[in-house]
Amino acid sequence: MRYNFCMREARKDVNSATDFSSKNFLRSIQRLEPEALDALHDAFFPKLYRYALYSLGERLAGQEIASEVFLKLVGRLRQGIKMRNLPGWLFAAAAEQVQARILAALPGPPSEMSAELGKYGPLFRRSLHTLAPEQQHFLALRFSQEAALEEIAGWLGSQERELHSLQLQSLNMLLGALGGKPIIPSEEPMERALQVCLQNLGSGSRLDEISASYPKWSQELHALLEAAHFSQYPGGIDPRQKTQPLAGMEDLQEAQDRSKAEFLQAAQVRIARPQPGRTGKWLVISMVVVLLLAMCGAGMAALSANSVPGNALYGVQRGFEELRLALTRYPSARLEVELFYDQRRLDEVEELLEKGWTGAVVFGGVLEQNQGDRWQVGGVPVSVSPETEILGSIQPGYSVTVQGEITPERTVQAERLQMREIQMQGKIQSLSEANLVIDGVQVILTPETIWQGQAEAGSRVIVYLLLPENMPPQARLVEVLE
Repeated sequence: MRYNFCMREARKDVNSATDFSSKNFLRSIQRLEPEALDALHDAFFPKLYRYALYSLGERLAGQEIASEVFLKLVGRLRQGIKMRNLPGWLFAAAAEQVQARILAALPGPPSEMSAELGKYGPLFRRSLHTLAPEQQHFLALRFSQEAALEEIAGWLGSQERELHSLQLQSLNMLLGALGGKPIIPSEEPMERALQVCLQNLGSGSRLDEISASYPKWSQELHALLEAAHFSQYPGGIDPRQKTQPLAGMEDLQEAQDRSKAEFLQAAQVRIARPQPGRTGKWLVISMVVVLLLAMCGAGMAALSANSVPGNALYGVQRGFEELRLALTRYPSARLEVELFYDQRRLDEVEELLEKGWTGAVVFGGVLEQNQGDRWQVGGVPVSVSPETEILGSIQPGYSVTVQGEITPERTVQAERLQMREIQMQGKIQSLSEANLVIDGVQVILTPETIWQGQAEAGSRVIVYLLLPENMPPQARLVEVLE
């Protein structure tokens, strides 16, 4: 029997030729230009829907998540946060929504899709949800989208060869979760062999023929390819029984049109929404501060808004930033403000480098390269010397803080480097082995997470967060307050 491993689009994207990573397109998105937003929504709403459907198996939940991601995007763009990897951010935002629903055990009301999947859908999803969030995210990207591994690497900000290991690891964990016997990890050539087998499987070759082409790992590859079969979109449809590459995509156009209308309207109309948590004394303080700013500080705030280090009003700008941060109490809003200021610091350094300015700077960004004495943080070249103080373990793919000086050679000579950390305080809404949700913010837990005190749903905690790229924040330390 031959299997069709590839998905098919419900309809061909009319904007398939658009380069969504080009500087011109990103600039148009930052300016909230309707034509660019329209093209983005047409291209990615079906992709985000398929992504959510893959993990949750519910049409309505998939439609809601895809719509929520675009509305969240408008909020970030209005705050001036720049998008460097727009597709990667969209999928990461969808992953955050999916994980929140999994943790809350609210996949949505039953649909025809659930009955259509029979016993295979629930079994697949139960197995998938036992995997680490990173593995779930990769499998959903790998098998819900008609995308090459190279494209997925771009979304994740990784090299294609780095995903070979993640692909084998994820399928191996899924194989065990489905009741199979996980294989014993092997050397790197097996990772490449698995990728070749998946490519051959997509062209319609027989499974036994493919696995037999690598006698050394024939049994192992056969088991992994079976798991891959079970993973094919939309998740849980056993291809040996029924292949439905378009299942779940029927009647999507109405939901997509409705979402686009809301998305474009939100981009064009400013909607003032109260932030939860700003009550009592904080409401009084906020009103007093607003009154003072209106009387004497608003003009100064406007004048200092675009200042950079070295300008006379730069200290004023930082003062207003600290004030805004102090008045932002709700965890999700505070996290957004922190990330917005991180991006502002990075933009300032890039501007100073372009102008040839020299002097002391402090900024944060994702560590993209740390080989030898030449590092790269958020696109900024950073020089590291034996005198550079490196605090703790610094990991590529995470945001780090750089303290140093811009040199005449237009690089930053680092004096100190450490992992960027954000402090969040709030109440735990849900808690599992791999995640916790604090007042609406999903936080990843790892075996390295340090706990101080016993926590449960309802506990108030202070969490010290690390910031992995295109993923929810990760807890380094959780301190239980009550």
